[in-house]
Amino acid sequence: HCVECTICGDGKYNPACNKYAENADPAGFCNDCTTSCVGDMFLWHSEGLRGCTPLALTRRGRVLSNYVCKNCPTWVGRQGKMYAVLGCGFKQNFAWWRMQTLFAEVATLDRSAALGRPAYENPEVDVRFKPFHNLGPYCPDGHFFDTSVTGCQFEPESAFKLHHEDMSFGYEAYNLECCKLCEFCDSDAYRMTAKYTECTGENMEDTQASACGDRCESGFYVKNDTVLECVACTECS
Repeated sequence: HCVECTICGDGKYNPACNKYAENADPAGFCNDCTTSCVGDMFLWHSEGLRGCTPLALTRRGRVLSNYVCKNCPTWVGRQGKMYAVLGCGFKQNFAWWRMQTLFAEVATLDRSAALGRPAYENPEVDVRFKPFHNLGPYCPDGHFFDTSVTGCQFEPESAFKLHHEDMSFGYEAYNLECCKLCEFCDSDAYRMTAKYTECTGENMEDTQASACGDRCESGFYVKNDTVLECVACTECS
């Protein structure tokens, strides 16, 4: 005969539900959930972002584990793209790029500036519980993240998962040297518009390079944009 364990209120968890020991009540008891971490950490919970205060009615009062303080990631990879973490838990400063005249340089985004950016998702969840508030393109516009550069083979963390199964993440310090300029079609090349995708700074390959073809010689024109096919112009009498 199954009996329900002690129901706890929001912000509490039951660490002893269905655990048997001498002088122990298997119905368990309620403890307060952790509310803060020290340093560059956030409150991670195995049950999701809201952890001790779940949205699902079926989970309310039935939380069995506490938050765990985890280090804030510095980067997130998702669907073949690379992002810098902006805003996380109790972390105060975030390294990112900014344009200075014609070149990018590493800059520091403080907590208030990071939280001033639109939430990547779940705006209703306090940043204390989030591994990131916003994800910014790792590189400046017109650049891509080049894993062939020494020191840019980042190692993903595997001890726990973020709240999307397809996300990888890690703790390597922000490195602007990993960002390489994408190829531009120069004056001797033709931009094949059907293939051309601008580098937005989040790509992990040069999406512009394969879309530059040789220009047609004088008196010829490009028949279509998908394949560079030079066709003679109409001759005028």
